[in-house]
Amino acid sequence: MSPSASDLAIHPASPRPVREQAQRAATLGVVFCGGASRRMGRDKARLELEGESLVARAAARLDEFASEVVLASGHVERYPETGRPCVLDALAGVGPLGGLAAALEHAEHRLRARLVLLACDMPDVPPALLGRLLERARRTEADVVLPASPAGDEPLCAVVHARVLPAVRAALARGERRMDAFHGACRVERLALAPSEAALVRNLNSPADWLARGGTLA
Repeated sequence: MSPSASDLAIHPASPRPVREQAQRAATLGVVFCGGASRRMGRDKARLELEGESLVARAAARLDEFASEVVLASGHVERYPETGRPCVLDALAGVGPLGGLAAALEHAEHRLRARLVLLACDMPDVPPALLGRLLERARRTEADVVLPASPAGDEPLCAVVHARVLPAVRAALARGERRMDAFHGACRVERLALAPSEAALVRNLNSPADWLARGGTLA
């Protein structure tokens, strides 16, 4: 039996995949890996966990949500082995806030509406949590969405809108260095984490942290 005209019709793509593709195209992933790792005593971004460096692990985690992932590597390019482009601080020694400014300027040039931020030393942040942050950001249109645990806010695992760039520049011009220094000029949404989730956003800053996580130091 030959197919009918309806069988041969080209059906449009379902709205959900098209919307998800558009959202991903408008999102920039940013791995923060510009620190000096003084407390760790070695470059923690290159420490390997489960056969993968921390910087590569973070970048791969963001690939699910962003069409481009960049490294906020400080004022010099680093980690060429990842194949990821670096965004560079305009001034040395300004901390992650300078990396955020560089990433926001890159996003502005690339027409990205939102940035998903993840520090390289937070290897246990699951994709589900990043997805929840993005969903809250899209639903509320907040400038910043970040997890809040009993230990406090975590601005290096967050979603920020590209429109915060002027507030970040103003904070840097005031000599601010804290990652949340611009929050007072923005609408911030907090995603409360259950006590069992708090460990997901912990930073591995010291050899003790690393060994407790199951890492090894040669």
